[in-house]
Order: sequence, then C-alpha cells, then structure tokens
Amino acid sequence: MQAQLVVVAPHSLKTEHMKNLISIVFAALFFFSQAQTTLLNQPIINTYAAVVDIDFCKNAMQVANNAENNFNVGDKVLIVQMKGAIIREETVPFQDYGNVENYVSAGAYEYNVIKSINLGSINGLQFEYELSNNYRVPGKVQIISVPQYVDVDIQTTLTALPWDGSIGGIILFEASGNVNLQANIFADEIGFRGGAYTDDVDCFSPFGGYNGFSCTGINCGGIKGEGIGFAYEAQLTARGKDANGGGGGNDHNAGGGGGANGGAGGDGGDNDLGTQFCNGSGGQGGQANVLSLANNRILMGGAGGAGDSNNETGTAGGNAGGCIIIKANSLTCNGFLISANGAGAAASNADGPGGGGAGGTIILDIATYNDPLNIEIDGGKGGDNNDTGNCPGVGGGGSGGSLWLSQASAPANINLSALGGVQGIYTSTLCTGLQLGVEDGEDGGFSFNYAPIISSEPFIETTVSAEMDALICAGDQVNLSASISSSAAYEFNWIYNGVSVSQDLNTTQSPVIRGVNEFVATATWNVFSEACIEDASLAIIVRNPDITIVVDPDEAVEIGDVVFLNAVINPPSQNYTYLWSENYVQPQDDRNALVEPFETTEFCISVTDEIGCVKTACTTIEVLLPNSGAPDAFSPNGDNLNDVFRIIPEAQLIQKSLKIYDRWGELLYESTELLEWDGKLKGVLQNADNYIWTAEFEHRNTGEKSTQSGNITLIR
Repeated sequence: MQAQLVVVAPHSLKTEHMKNLISIVFAALFFFSQAQTTLLNQPIINTYAAVVDIDFCKNAMQVANNAENNFNVGDKVLIVQMKGAIIREETVPFQDYGNVENYVSAGAYEYNVIKSINLGSINGLQFEYELSNNYRVPGKVQIISVPQYVDVDIQTTLTALPWDGSIGGIILFEASGNVNLQANIFADEIGFRGGAYTDDVDCFSPFGGYNGFSCTGINCGGIKGEGIGFAYEAQLTARGKDANGGGGGNDHNAGGGGGANGGAGGDGGDNDLGTQFCNGSGGQGGQANVLSLANNRILMGGAGGAGDSNNETGTAGGNAGGCIIIKANSLTCNGFLISANGAGAAASNADGPGGGGAGGTIILDIATYNDPLNIEIDGGKGGDNNDTGNCPGVGGGGSGGSLWLSQASAPANINLSALGGVQGIYTSTLCTGLQLGVEDGEDGGFSFNYAPIISSEPFIETTVSAEMDALICAGDQVNLSASISSSAAYEFNWIYNGVSVSQDLNTTQSPVIRGVNEFVATATWNVFSEACIEDASLAIIVRNPDITIVVDPDEAVEIGDVVFLNAVINPPSQNYTYLWSENYVQPQDDRNALVEPFETTEFCISVTDEIGCVKTACTTIEVLLPNSGAPDAFSPNGDNLNDVFRIIPEAQLIQKSLKIYDRWGELLYESTELLEWDGKLKGVLQNADNYIWTAEFEHRNTGEKSTQSGNITLIR
C-alpha cells in the first residue's frame, strides 16, 4: 500500500516538537500499512470438500463429511473435476493405447462464490453464479476455498493436503497486492498417486507371462499410475498407460512407465530373459497433457506405474507433483522457490521397479515479477534395479511439468526447471549398459495466455408460487395466477389432470369436476441435460353435487296415479335448499315429494347450496293416455245397426282425423271432418275383409297430440 505523508508546521513550532510529530505520523502510517498485509504462518491455507452429489437444477453440490460447514457464505471457491477422461482401448497401433479419446469433463473448472449453505432444500453448498461446466461426481470433483488477501507474506513453507483420491493436491490463493515469499511454496509429490506395489505369482503360474495392455486380475503386472482416466480406481494392471498415468510393468518383472504432464512419460524397461515365456513388457509412459486457452483445464501431472514383482522386491510408481495456482498483482520471491516436482520411484533388488511421477502444474496469473523467480517442476526418476542374477526392466522417467502463465511469453526473470526424470539404471555390473526399451521422461515447459474461467451469470433459484385457492360453482370461471423467479430459460405450463391447459402465467379456467380440482403451475428447464422442474399447486374446490331422482313407481302410470319423487344428493348437506319445477309437486321445497301427473311430464329439481351454486336434475314420468274406444268390426248392410265404423274416444280425447287402409296399405278413406267410414270406396261397397285404421287425437286439457291405430273387420 502506498501512502503520502504531508506535514505542515507553523514557523513558531520548535524543532523537537516537529520531530515528535513526524515520528507519530510515520508510526500510524506504518501500522495502517501493516494491517493490510497478511502474515501466513501455517502450511495449509485451503479448505477442501469432496463432492458426492450435484444438483444442477439448484446450482448446488452436496459434499462429504459435512465439509460444507468449513466454508462461509461469500467465500470464493475453485470447483474442479480432477479426472474422468475416456481413454483409448484399441491396441493398434499399440503406442496409442491409453491415450485420451475424450477429456469429457476431466480438468473442467471454474471460480464461483458460495451463495448459501444448507439452506432450505439445499443439502450442501449453493453457488452465486450459474455453474459453467457439466461436472460428473465419478470424475472426482472437489471444491477448494480461494483465500483472498491484499498483501501477503508467506512466512512458512506453504503446501496442500496430498491428493487422497477425493481431495487435495492443489494450493491456491489470490492477492490484490503483492505476494512476498519468506518461505517456499511446495507441492512436490502430493499429486496423483503412483501405482501401488503388489506381489504376483511369477510367469511360471498358469496366469503368468501376460503381455496385454490392461488386466483386472492378479498376476498380470504392476498397477497403472493414477492419471485423469479411471484405471487407477479400478486397480487395473499391465503396461497400457492411464491417459497421463504411466502403465504398470507386465509379468514378468518389467519396469513401470513414467507419468506425464508437460511432456510424455518414459516407457519402462522390458524384462528380456531370452525366452518367449518369461519375458515382460515395460509399462507405457503417460500421454502429455495439453494446457492451452482452447483446452482450458486444470490437469495435474500423471503418476508412475508400478513395476511387476514376484519376489516382494518390486516397487511402486512415483507420485506426481501437485498443482499451485496464484493470482496476484505482483510477486517478490527473495530467492525462495516454488516447486511441484514429481517423485522418483524406489529401486528394486530383483523385480521390476516403478516409473517416476510427472512434475506438477503451476498456474501463475501475476502481472509483475519484482525479482527472479525460481520454479521447479521436474519429473521423477525411474526406479533402478540391482539384480545380480538377471536383468529385469527398470522404471521409466516421469515427464517435466507445466508452467502456465497469463502472459503471452515468459518474463525474463522466471527461471524454470521442468526437466524430464531420467530412466532407471542397472546398478549391478551384470546388466550395465542395457536399455531394453526404457526411456527418460520428456521435458515439460511453458504454456501461455492462461485466462481463468470465472462464472459470472447470477444464479436465481427457480421458485414458483400460485396465488389463489378458491371455492366455486361448477362451470364458473376462475382466474389462476402464478409468479416465477428464475435465471433459467424455463417453459411454463398450467397442468390439470396431467395435461397442459395453458402456458400463460395468468389464465381463466372453468372446472366442473366435483370436489378438489388441482391446478399445478409448472416451470421446466434443462441444465446440462438434467431435467429440472419446480411447481406450485392450487386447489379449486368445485360445488357440483351428483343428483339422482328416484321415481316410484318407476314405470308408466295412468292419469290420477300418485308418484313418489326422491332426490338423492351426493355429497349430502344440511345447507341445501330445493325447488321442484312444477307447482303441483308437493312439497315444492323438499327433496322428497309427491305428484299426480295427468300427462307425460319432465320433473326437475334445483338444488342450491350456501354459496349460491345451483345444480338441476330432471326425470320424465310417462303417463298412459286413455284408450280410443274403437270397435273391432262393423256391418254396412243397411239395417241401421252398426252400419258405419266410428271411434268413440274417452272424454279427455278429441279426435282430429281418420284414415282407412286396405291390407296392402292403399289409402281408401281419409277425413278430418266426417270421422266415420261406411265401408265404401267411391260409392262402391268394399269386400268383407280386414282393414287398418289410424286416427289422431288431442288431449282436451293439455293439448298433447297422439296417434293411435288398429284393425277393423268389414262384415257383409
């Protein structure tokens, strides 16, 4: 921090007083400046959490072991997926086996800010800004705090938790001012883990002499070194590389391959006994990482593969260096060192030794380097062999690491050592000078134009609210209203009985189903192919009772018969009022009533509840009309007895017409005035036979019209 001191003194002020005043002002300014400088006296400054579940819809992550309680709202964090690359499994060409076919989300990262911790439905950490990457839990996602400083003095060796398969391996911090090194920053050997030592049955077993690239069983070879693929998690063995992790030495007694980062790892040495059966192929060196703005990922170096062992003298692969990330305005080194070296593999007395671990990854986003900066990201040495009876393969060297700078070229005062680890050697005179395919790790080096991925789209959690529950009559219109708060590009629907009825936040609906009608305001969207839904429901209660009118008797009745009407209502209520449609129903205001219908009539009851909802149901009672009173024969013989066919209807009926047909349907007689037939057609008496008559009638009281028909026999 810079400060200006301005002292203004009157001429009469004594010199001694002037000195005291200046001393006081300088002391105050020194204290104020020191208050802005953080003194780091602890080796580990970061907080780590392993992610066990991701809710992209809530923009949140659940972490293991209640580690969310070690963070605070407002903390800046790094989210990074440590592995998850898909690797090649074809063996042609053999040297490409284990190379990365697709990084997927391996190395994907972003800087974000904690928005909430265990708030509401969030179990874990929710983030202020929308997640930028499609992280996958099996890929070993971790969340790391990013300490924020103005000026900072590193007063003790700074390091990180060693990578344990879930967390660790990364040191990072930010300073808006200067970083002053009074101690080293050290990430040596804390990255990906070397292939573990295991002891196999040798090549004389039924399973011996394995020469393939990957194996899940025992007695195939050494365990592959850890890389950004998944082979290490499955404890796969044999010579094929695990992306940037070195392959294990094959059975019998071959050396492990070196891990890779800024360059390729060196192949492990073969075990060449001069026989076809017991030879073993050395582990492949890991594939180099690609660090660039176009492939903006944080990738740790790969570890060395283990050597094959059958006499308990083989060795594990070396761990890789970790990762250091520093963002600052300036850096003052004072001759101290920043390092992330890979580990060398231990030597073997008889069996195959492991490969060296790769140098780590250091990312510097620093504007100004105030003095020379020394950086070491060297690869680890391959394991030596001291067998005095045979010449097993030795370990391949790990590659040098990667230094990624925000500048387009390296500043002159950066001194980088990114040497590849050298291959293992034979320390016995029996094998001096033999190579058998073993290699040094390649040198690493610089990458440029680093630009951090900083999430910046504010996340607004999607919440849906529906503002009204209602009690309505069947068919009434009701206004539905919903409101949504969200940063997602959602689609909205009102859902009723599983079907979308509107896509408008405000809509009018007219439900008729009795009882509770649930309308669900639903927002749906997708985040990285994860389907998300938030909804809120409201209940519209519809008054629409079921009404059944029971009639007794339930068949046609004659005029004057009494009919019992019983309206059965579901659900029942003491608050209903009733009204029958015909005023001669008694009583009119009860659901149970009596009526004497004098004609076929529809009787309706209206049921009204306490909020004014009216439901009407009807039933029809059929009333039989009186008989027409027609004879079944007549004799038109001139004796003045039964000479004409005439209908004598009941008193309630008025005859309106008469028609006579012969048996073939030919109309013989028709009249609306002279409603009788003398048996003649055009003055000619018809033959004795059966004839058909139809007649129309009108009810004298109601005006109801009806047609009747029958047969008449003409007798001569």
